[in-house]
Parts: sequence; C-alpha cells; structure tokens
Amino acid sequence: MEEKIRELLDNYRLEIKRLYRGRGAWLCETDQGLKLLRAYNGSPKHLQWEAMVKSCLRDRGHMYIDQFVVNCDGSIMTTSSEDENYVLTDWYEGHECSTKDREEVLRAVAHLAGMHKSMHSISREKDIKDVFEQQTILDEMKRRTRELRRIKNYIIHKKKKNNFDRCFMEIYQEFDEAGERAIEIMEKAGYEKMYQKACEEQRLCHGDYTQHNILVMPEETAVVRFDQMRFEIQVYDLYVFMRKILEKNRWNRGLGMAMLSTYDRIMPFDKGQIYSLYGMMVFPEKFWKISNRYQNTRKSWMSAQNMDKLEKFVREKEQRSRFLESIQVFCGKI
Repeated sequence: MEEKIRELLDNYRLEIKRLYRGRGAWLCETDQGLKLLRAYNGSPKHLQWEAMVKSCLRDRGHMYIDQFVVNCDGSIMTTSSEDENYVLTDWYEGHECSTKDREEVLRAVAHLAGMHKSMHSISREKDIKDVFEQQTILDEMKRRTRELRRIKNYIIHKKKKNNFDRCFMEIYQEFDEAGERAIEIMEKAGYEKMYQKACEEQRLCHGDYTQHNILVMPEETAVVRFDQMRFEIQVYDLYVFMRKILEKNRWNRGLGMAMLSTYDRIMPFDKGQIYSLYGMMVFPEKFWKISNRYQNTRKSWMSAQNMDKLEKFVREKEQRSRFLESIQVFCGKI
C-alpha cells in the first residue's frame, strides 16, 4: 500500500521526508510542510468550488484551512492506476478539539463565528448554486420525522418485540411531538425566507463542524474537511457543534449558554436565527439517529450498542429539557 501512495505522491513537486498513516489517510512530512493524502469520492465540480471557497477564505485572512495542493499537471485531483481519485491537502500539527475542555470548545465556537463572517459572496458564476444549494435542514427534519413514523409502524407490526422495540414505543410519542414542534418553531421563525436570503448572499456552512474537523494548535485553530459545505443559514454549523459537544457533556447548561454567548458576541443573532437554532435543538436528532441505525441493521439480532445508546438518550432526557428551557430564555433576550 505504501508503494502505491508513494507513486501517487510522485505526481507532486514535493520532497517526502516521512510517510505514515493518520486519520484514515496518509500524513506526509515534506519540504513544504505537513500534508495529508486521502481518497476523494465526491464530484470533481464540488471539489473545484471547494478549492475556490478555501482560496477565497485564505485571501480573507483565514490561513489555517486544508488548502488543496496542485499536482504536476496543475490539477487538485490525482487518479491512481486503479482509477481511484486522491487529493493532497495542507495539514497541521495539532490535536482534535477536546469535547471536555471548555476553553478549547469556546475557542472553536469563536473561530466558527469569525469564519462565518467571511463565508459569503464567493463568486458571480451561476454554477455555485448548483453545487452548494442542497436539501435544507427543515426538509431534512421533515424527512426524518417521516422515517421515525415508518420505524414505529414497522415495530407495531412485529410479532416478537425485543427490548429496543419496547423502549422505542414507550418514548416515541413524546419525540414525535418534539419533531413536529421543532418544525413549527422553524417555520414560525421565518426559516424559509432566511434560507433563500442565505442562498442569494452565498452564505456557506462548513457542513460538518465537529470536534474531529477542528485542529487545536498552541496559537491558532485550523479547520479541515469542507466536503459537506453548502448554502444554509449559518447557525446550522453552530447547532451541529453544540449538539455534539453537549451530548458529550450531559447537556451542561452552563457550557451550552457560554457557547451561545461566545458566538453571539462575534456574530450577533437576530430573532429568526436564534429561534431557528432553538428549533434545531428541539428536534430529536439523536433519537432519529439511533432508531435509523437500528432499522438498518440485521433484524435477526439486537445490537447491544444501539440499546445502550437509546438508554443513555433516555437517561439524559431531563438534562436536555433543562438546556432547552435555558436556550428559550436566551431567545427571549434577543
């Protein structure tokens, strides 16, 4: 495998000093700094626009992003002899943002807010809309609500129900109502108009702003893996990060409110944005994720991991509810 990787790296004007595995890819110490070589399965068009956005962000002062490295042919994508596509990007000596380190978490939130200030008005070309205008978060919520109902109907008609089935049915009604409430909050907040405005202004979201894609260095913060970048109201990125962090911290209200205040200090919320964020938080995303995974696994046995995750979700229901009450109070202050 290493021989194949070295053959791919021969396509770049680099001196390879050391090569080793990392993050499901290959890290390369070179005469031009640390690089990462990874397989690329997306569309060439998305890759082109991703490169353009990253270049634009660099020109706007955001230097610590995994910029693409051009090969000897002037392309940012290199194809192996097995017709597999690869990209080489800049990389950084840092560690993933710790979900348990309050300072690192708030630093990542501040970095996101600063980056959002620059993630707009990228190009006058119409093709950008075809690449980055995707299914909205509101449409995703509606689809996932329907999927939960299909799972419920599947379980109802099972002759022999297991522990997961029984636990699911006990809490289903509560979270079906939460899903409907979340959609209603988003619609009342004027989400559709905000989304259209985001598209018109080319306001982009990273799309996967989680601890895994935030590299913390002594003096700087780097952001990587923009594969899921899309047009969306930008508080979506904050929602994704907050939900991941708070799930790891038992929905700590103090931490959650500090994250909101940190973002608001740099990118002040308006009423529509904060209520949309609240609606996203109300939606039972974790319940859908666990249930969807259960539905897509073999039905002849029950995964202990799925059951453990569902039980943990139920145990933390009260903490989550108290956090949602706090964010509702925050909404009223905007």
